[in-house]
Amino acid sequence: MDLTRLLPGPLCTRWLCDMGAEVIKIEDPHVGDYAKHYPPLDENGVGVLYQKLNEGKTFVEIDLKEKNGKESLLEMVQDADIVVESFRPGVMEKMGIGFDQLKKRNPQIILCSISGYGQKDEKNSHPGHDINYLGWSGILSTLEENGSIPVPGFQLADIAGGSMTSLSSILAALHQVKKTNEAIHLDVSMTHSLLPFLAIIKNQLEAKAPGIITGESACYSIYKTKDEKFMALGAMEKKFWDQFCNQINKPEWLTRHPGIGKEFSPLKQDIQTLVGSQTREYWTNLFMNADACFTPVLTPIEVCPSKSNLTFFPL
Repeated sequence: MDLTRLLPGPLCTRWLCDMGAEVIKIEDPHVGDYAKHYPPLDENGVGVLYQKLNEGKTFVEIDLKEKNGKESLLEMVQDADIVVESFRPGVMEKMGIGFDQLKKRNPQIILCSISGYGQKDEKNSHPGHDINYLGWSGILSTLEENGSIPVPGFQLADIAGGSMTSLSSILAALHQVKKTNEAIHLDVSMTHSLLPFLAIIKNQLEAKAPGIITGESACYSIYKTKDEKFMALGAMEKKFWDQFCNQINKPEWLTRHPGIGKEFSPLKQDIQTLVGSQTREYWTNLFMNADACFTPVLTPIEVCPSKSNLTFFPL
């Protein structure tokens, strides 16, 4: 049973649906899922993302503010395995359909609560979206370059911290319930679930050493091409760096790996000058068969043309 809106919850339950689960999406008859109204819209005025996230689900409208609506939900819970919700912490309890009420109707129910900060965090009632969770997690600051931080082009917190963490937690909980026959409440915080991503960066900062993956290294960076596109260089290992240098006929750069630190800053500029002298197509063709980790940066439209069918879970 899917009581969620927008992206994290619906994507999680879409994955479950693609895996073979029967998913019933519960929607407010007055407002419904906000994503339904988010552009781009189809010819009927319905959000395209909303449709993609909810394909294969069964829709049931229930007004959870009404007594009859709550009772209808609790009756449905008796035959359910999982309930996924994304209200602010405490809202389910206030409506009379919290974990205690659910497990009275179904002693083996799995309740997965997705929220920004977690059920017990001091910020649990604060509003937020992906960019806020990234900010609190410390992840967003790692994108800083030249005194500014770009807005990420995709929802890392929503998907990695919310959808994927919920999916893996639910799958594990299904096994646990089979062993114990006891209900489980999964508390998924999108902010806290991002913390494992900080492991390598945190160690680097504590050591006060420049890092390879933070854009400070010439061998691991993004370079603009002549046609205003980009190439990604990921030559972290010396063998890949050697291949890169040999392919561009720069043997004098072989000893300058990994190119970290102020003394190597001219190297990064030299690479940019060279990459900027040719188009992305030129570099892509030149390195197509080279073992060098130098690849094009494609746009979403290039990867998934408008008429292609994007699969959420490739089974």
